Amino acid sequence: MGSRPGNAYQKSTFDLMISELDRANGIITEFLSLAQTKRTELKSQNLNDILNNLYPLLQADTFTQNKQICFIPGEIPYLELNVNEITQLVLNLTRNGLEAMPERGCLNVKSYVEDITVVLEIADEGCGIPPENLRLIGTPFFTTKDSGTGLGLATCYNIAESHNAKIDIDSSSMSIVNVDS
Repeated sequence: MGSRPGNAYQKSTFDLMISELDRANGIITEFLSLAQTKRTELKSQNLNDILNNLYPLLQADTFTQNKQICFIPGEIPYLELNVNEITQLVLNLTRNGLEAMPERGCLNVKSYVEDITVVLEIADEGCGIPPENLRLIGTPFFTTKDSGTGLGLATCYNIAESHNAKIDIDSSSMSIVNVDS
């Protein structure tokens, strides 16, 4: 409709409608992924390989925001992982960390083994999470962002659970810990 000559004066309205439909579609898609009950297909993979593949994208995100990223891959064993889900988890956690930081801040992404547990640690230099919000983190639709859906961290918790892992949060950083390595 927006391409018809008689509707040219409403082009901005049509563009806004399409933008909002795309946004709603993204929210619905993310919500439906939370409700999925199908079993995650896992394959033996190295988490560092997934992180190395994501690094250029993460680096571009930090560069466009005048921030930095530091990736410190440790020596870790292969794990049973779903690449697409772990990619989504890492993107959600790193983007949340970047949003929490001021310009010139540094996002640290580390992998290592602690005792017998593989740890992925994502730490930002933001101001931290207020104590009253800590217990709500990961609850679907809870958000402190003006344009957030409250589904990003809920999705991360769902992905961690499907990988027999857990997410531990302190007031200034997030990490995911695989409890079955």
